[in-house]
Amino acid sequence: MRKRYNKSSQAFLFNLWIVAAILCLPIVAVAQDAPYTPATDQIWHNYTVKNNFTIGWRDNTVSGNDDVYRTFKDLRTGVRLLDQSLELNSLDRKGLLFDRLTLNSFGFGGDPNAIARLNVSKDKWYEFTARFSRDLIYFDYNLLANPLNPSSPTPLPAVNQSPNQWYTARRMTDLDLTLKPLSGFTTRLGYSRNVEAGPSISAFHIGQLSGLETETKQEVSTTFDHYRLGVDMRLIPKTNISFDQSFQYFKNDSNWTLANTPLQLTNGTAVDPGIDFPAGIGCNPVLNPLTTPATANPACTGALSYERTAPSRSRWPMSTLSLQSRPNDRIEISAQGMYSAGSTDLYNENSLFNGLLSFGQERTIQTSNSAHPHRVLVGNDEGITFRFSRRLRLSDSFHFNATRSPGLAHTIQTEFFGTTLNTTPEVFSTATCPSPFTAVTCPQHGFFSPPDLTDLVSNNYYGLQERMNFIQLQYDLSLHMGGSFGYRYRKRLLDVHTQWTANEIFYPTFAMRGDCSSQTPDANGVCNIQVNDSESEHDDYDEHSLVADLWARPMENMKGTIAFEWSHADGTYTRIMPKQTIQLKLKGNYQPKKQFDLGYSVNLKQATNDTTGINGHQHDRNLVLHAAFTPEQKWGGNLEYSFSDVYSAIRICYPDFAIPTNALICNNNAAYLDTTSLYTSHSHSVVGTLRFSPAKRVNAFAGVSYVHNDGDTLLTNVLDPFGTVRSVVFQPTASVEVQLKERVKWRTTYDYYGYGENDNTGPVLPRNFHAHNLMVALHYSY
Repeated sequence: MRKRYNKSSQAFLFNLWIVAAILCLPIVAVAQDAPYTPATDQIWHNYTVKNNFTIGWRDNTVSGNDDVYRTFKDLRTGVRLLDQSLELNSLDRKGLLFDRLTLNSFGFGGDPNAIARLNVSKDKWYEFTARFSRDLIYFDYNLLANPLNPSSPTPLPAVNQSPNQWYTARRMTDLDLTLKPLSGFTTRLGYSRNVEAGPSISAFHIGQLSGLETETKQEVSTTFDHYRLGVDMRLIPKTNISFDQSFQYFKNDSNWTLANTPLQLTNGTAVDPGIDFPAGIGCNPVLNPLTTPATANPACTGALSYERTAPSRSRWPMSTLSLQSRPNDRIEISAQGMYSAGSTDLYNENSLFNGLLSFGQERTIQTSNSAHPHRVLVGNDEGITFRFSRRLRLSDSFHFNATRSPGLAHTIQTEFFGTTLNTTPEVFSTATCPSPFTAVTCPQHGFFSPPDLTDLVSNNYYGLQERMNFIQLQYDLSLHMGGSFGYRYRKRLLDVHTQWTANEIFYPTFAMRGDCSSQTPDANGVCNIQVNDSESEHDDYDEHSLVADLWARPMENMKGTIAFEWSHADGTYTRIMPKQTIQLKLKGNYQPKKQFDLGYSVNLKQATNDTTGINGHQHDRNLVLHAAFTPEQKWGGNLEYSFSDVYSAIRICYPDFAIPTNALICNNNAAYLDTTSLYTSHSHSVVGTLRFSPAKRVNAFAGVSYVHNDGDTLLTNVLDPFGTVRSVVFQPTASVEVQLKERVKWRTTYDYYGYGENDNTGPVLPRNFHAHNLMVALHYSY
């Protein structure tokens, strides 16, 4: 699944010299050729025809971490159809089946992204658009969710890749047909399909309490279908009424199995010890490192097998009615209403774990689950603009959105227990486990063992309602200056309710554990108990905002805008949401001459949430400076610099296996550390391009992109490196295009991709890479 693809630098230089030599030949030929005459359109059966394509060959050389290169770029060696286009236009707009046809595509032949688009239309009758795209998704950035295990105790199974990897193909199709687009009654039909399939790796937690963190092999199989029907009615002057009905269907047939078994028991049975081994906690999963593979400790947590299926089906119909009208020159009205009632059905989610969770002495866990959540969406948007005069306008908009999602879930879980991976779990029976319930044939429970049988029914409800009103007054002082001032009010209502009932059975030995710790078992030593619980949350928050902006154009070649927004809310329903926000935006542009363009933009945002226990502070500051110059037709370019400063600090609680002495703990719970989650990022980016034409038929292009990231963040693992927080990206590029003949162009392009992290790599493979891509292409038009 993961392959290293490295070529020597000598081989790359050899290829570069070959291409340079090939490139020189057409340039010499051009210098000796006759004067160049541009190609003319072809005529075919009363249509003008333009057809061209570019086909090329790419040489790719990668040194360093090939998985990270494929995650970021994934351009490989081979022949590619770089682009293709076909255009037919009727000469007199009297084509038999169509007046205009265009077909465009690029990326076919092996690139990660490929798209083809077809558009066919006949004036006054129809317009048809078809689009197909294919994405090859490769993801393995080995820091994502990596537990970064310590080097002691040794030897531990190494985890050099991300526990979350993706190697899927996604194919998307979109079909749209519009009938009589210029008439007073227009019909729109559409269909879309999105299919994603392929292997992936997912980190998965098995069990409760300590459990087992492992990698599962996930076979992704999802299908999304979207049917659309719409009509536009222009039966009233200056008024358009539209109705849209859509039906969305989603199918998920993914399944999960155990991904890796790097160890073995003494009898040769393969074992997965998991991927997370905190320092100083638990037993060493390796009993004998000298065998091949190493022998596992049967008393440690591990998995012998795991299987899970969870087929689900979802349906989401949606109806939308909208109106746009301008009854006179002073009033503009718009309105839209939406309603959707959908559901998801999970009938038979099943999972089976065979192994050992040593903390609770769980040997096998069998789970069956079904769920039937529903979702109702109601939305309404209305707006009106009244023009008092040519300079003065007043607008008012109202937004309403309500989401309700009730759901029912039913879970049955059966567990069997044992003390090691070598033992066979015992099934309870009065014949093999008689009183006083101490026989070795009794189920082997511990103090932390969960119930033997759990039948859980839960009812859940999630409701969110939002109402917003925004009123704005706009005034143009003159043709050179104007502004606006507005007020926005937003109200949010959140309701969350959960109610569940669990029927639990605890078998001996040690039936008086968990929820049965204060109960008396029956004559067979069995404890039956029903546990009921419920939780609810109701939040009601108001937010007020003031919005103002000013624009100015003192000269025809100079313009600028400034915008300001202040918001304050009396509460939030997530910890990362701010209660107060201040934002300032500035943007300007100046053209001293027609061939030069200068501009800048500034975005300053400050957000806080001073609620006790949260103490959140955030800011986001951005600066962009750009210049474009085209002093002559033969050459030109642009240069852009951007700076980004991001800061976030918020109090968090997280579990830690080794709480330092005198450390601040959460709510007097010694297992949770109270600290500040910090994230800072300072990013500098420079992008420059230069184009020039050294000869009549020769065009050249050069460019460079450089990004330097430096920052800091809370690292809860001493082995954890900073990754992309402290990194450098360098991407220069150069290309030469030569017009060989009337319809033939030769193009050579070189791209370099360099990525490096300015920090220790941690106990995993370094993520730095250097990639050279050389493309030789031929463009032909006819």
